[in-house]
Amino acid sequence: MPYSSLGPDEAVGILNLLRTANNRALGILEQAAFIAELKNTRQMSVAQIALELSRSKSWVSMRLDFMAEMSAPVRRQLFAGAFPVYSYMYALRSVHAPWNGVKPAQIEEFVLAVSGKGLSVREGGAISPRLLPGTGVLSSGNLKGNLALPLERMRQVPQSSDGCNEFERSCSATWN
Repeated sequence: MPYSSLGPDEAVGILNLLRTANNRALGILEQAAFIAELKNTRQMSVAQIALELSRSKSWVSMRLDFMAEMSAPVRRQLFAGAFPVYSYMYALRSVHAPWNGVKPAQIEEFVLAVSGKGLSVREGGAISPRLLPGTGVLSSGNLKGNLALPLERMRQVPQSSDGCNEFERSCSATWN
């Protein structure tokens, strides 16, 4: 069977893959998994990984934190492509904070319930914080994956000639 060696051992091979792969070849999820492998299995420090990859320690730490805070079932759904990674990163991780009262189990329950429903990154990001268990908005039908009604309500937001919905226009007004 043909193969290509990236180094004399697994750690060097992973470092070479991460170093030579452009950012489009490996997504943040794959980068995070490889970095977690180097840290946890190969016992490399954050500083060592950052130095070897010519990246900052914060770049390495962000990816380690990303992997560490997701449960194994959520990780499986993200790696399978059943739930949008960027929706998880930016919408769900932002509400998972002690002061918001959203527990990791609630995020896991939500991701598992809506995985495989074909949500786009935009839909996943917009719907996630509104439908988390315990937020008072979620009905049992939504948690079981009946997302037609909330998605339809989201799509009914009046569109302006600039192509933005009301929320997007309010964000744009803040920056202008």
